[in-house]
Amino acid sequence: MHDSKAAPGLLGEFMTEPGRLLELVWADSAYQGPELADAFAAHGVKVEVVKRTDSS
Repeated sequence: MHDSKAAPGLLGEFMTEPGRLLELVWADSAYQGPELADAFAAHGVKVEVVKRTDSS
């Protein structure tokens, strides 16, 4: 399973632990879409999609 598919569930588990704080995630384009956006928003986490700047 690609990590972007597992991210909503893992984020939910991570954020339910006492003392956990996550405010910003920098991610590649695989982390776009409504399911991920909803999961991050539910926990108040901002996501910035970073695009490659090299020609590779």
